[in-house]
Amino acid sequence: MWIIEIKDIFDITRSVTKLNSCKRIYDCFSLRLSGECEFTQNKKIYKADENGIMYVPSNIVYSHQTNSEKIIVIHFINYGSNNNLIFGFYKPQNMNRIRALFIQMSEIWNEKKSGYQLLCTSLFYEMIYRVFGEENSKKETPLNRTLEYIYKNYRKEKISIKELAKNAYVSETYLRRMFKKYYDVTPNEFISNLKLDYSAKLLKSGLLSIKEISEESGFNDAKYYE
Repeated sequence: MWIIEIKDIFDITRSVTKLNSCKRIYDCFSLRLSGECEFTQNKKIYKADENGIMYVPSNIVYSHQTNSEKIIVIHFINYGSNNNLIFGFYKPQNMNRIRALFIQMSEIWNEKKSGYQLLCTSLFYEMIYRVFGEENSKKETPLNRTLEYIYKNYRKEKISIKELAKNAYVSETYLRRMFKKYYDVTPNEFISNLKLDYSAKLLKSGLLSIKEISEESGFNDAKYYE
């Protein structure tokens, strides 16, 4: 289940540009109204154009370059537990509707009339359904199975590499190699980052004690926060 908070929606028009991005705390979708762009992540190149949308998860290091592009960008945080998507360019079949949703969200967000955040969130969920409902119906990969398992269970005290590899029907060595390739971290580091992000959100809310947050986040030791 996706539980999202939109942080910002904005338009960008660029001429010749080459940028390097550091790890960010939010996820990002971008749709090109015109132009093309090349993203590079872990030495793999992804070409983005008007025929799809680019997804960049949080905590990812990448670079991108373009000669010319006009895009709509959505920055958001997903508090849900099953986002098993990976960095990449997605090409849904119903791009006309996807494009219309991006444009509508951009216009509503920029006007900032009463209730604009709620309306944009509603349109965002429709976009997710139309784009990634198709992706989730495709054949599962070992990495997707692993990510789904992690997001459902990361708040346990411990998830072992052996447990993850068994669930994905792959070797522990293969699993480590996949995480290093796509996320530049080990599976254990990936899980720890999820726990830290989740506990930071709980700390910010001010609704729970340190002990309760440590238990809820899967650390089970309040001394971790000292």
